[in-house]
Amino acid sequence: MENRGAIKIMAGIVIRWIGGAGGDLLCSLLALKNKDLYMNISCHGTIEPETGAVLISNRHDLAHPSLVRLARETADSLDPELLKIDIHNLIKKHRRFILKSHLFNNEMEKYTEVVDLGFDLQFLPFIVQCNIEKTNIVVNNFTYNNLKFDITLQKISKKLNNEQKKQLITWNLVKDSIKMINKFALDNASLNTRDFFYNQKRIEDFFKGKGYEINFDVQFFSDWKDNNTKYLPSEKYQEYLQSKQYNYKDKQLAISERYILLALSGQRFTFLD
Repeated sequence: MENRGAIKIMAGIVIRWIGGAGGDLLCSLLALKNKDLYMNISCHGTIEPETGAVLISNRHDLAHPSLVRLARETADSLDPELLKIDIHNLIKKHRRFILKSHLFNNEMEKYTEVVDLGFDLQFLPFIVQCNIEKTNIVVNNFTYNNLKFDITLQKISKKLNNEQKKQLITWNLVKDSIKMINKFALDNASLNTRDFFYNQKRIEDFFKGKGYEINFDVQFFSDWKDNNTKYLPSEKYQEYLQSKQYNYKDKQLAISERYILLALSGQRFTFLD
């Protein structure tokens, strides 16, 4: 007879997020508290002092090669069948694991638990600014030929100065992020980037329910929070968003906030001065 009262023990969790959402922080905090945890990255519990980026490194595991690639920005090129095999093999060996992923599709949800670290429009400036300031996204997008721009933007990109390139990347991040919010309901995700600042207990309770511990009372997190406060959305931006007065011409706003308002106003891309 089926025991309907039995607790279903999950084999592990894939934490999925868009760059800038704070996933490396989350993984690092989990690694500090759960020493027996298998991860597809190596967490060092330190931050880069100038940008506030969490320092991690790739973990090379020959037994599960696709899981190493899953943690990288190029995860969208992964063979889904190989990924499925690696995760199934991992489940056989490790009951507890946390995997980093930037791969947004519905395939992994069929054979393991996928948890999104989400955000809403109100917190979108934080995501965009962190992505711009903490990564090489601007340089990389103007280095390779496979730019994620439409044909017109690809043509003009070769004639831009550094500030214009940054604005163009910011616009594309804004548009892509808004699309991801809508497609994957990131504004209703179980975990939210804003909780790092305003509701840490929500994160603690979530992982406690999954059998994992997480502790925010550590110097590493305090340093991260102090360093990342500068990326928080402004009150003025939040007022514009709340009132739906998308005043993207307000120069008191951060450039990321202005481009979000430009996108929400339904306007096309333009350089903002």
